[in-house]
Amino acid sequence: MNVEWQDALMRLGMREDTYGWNLEMQMRAARAGLRIAELPVAYRRRAGGASKVSGNLRGTIKASWRILAAFARIALERRGDTPAVASPAERHLR
Repeated sequence: MNVEWQDALMRLGMREDTYGWNLEMQMRAARAGLRIAELPVAYRRRAGGASKVSGNLRGTIKASWRILAAFARIALERRGDTPAVASPAERHLR
């Protein structure tokens, strides 16, 4: 992980540590004006164990609730409630 990217990630003010973390990161990064790119990732079959989400209705409902709660919390935050990430132009001024 490059230091500049790590610094930007740390300054997003991430709070979600369960199923909604990915959505929170995307919403905060977009709000901070960071460039977002989707990169392809190779997947392989699960080697063992069972999914906590898609394996049963209870897991699916729990994950859905956490994701919706994260979305609502972040969407309703005032823009000044989370740390801002400096733009590349602002970083050069320092």
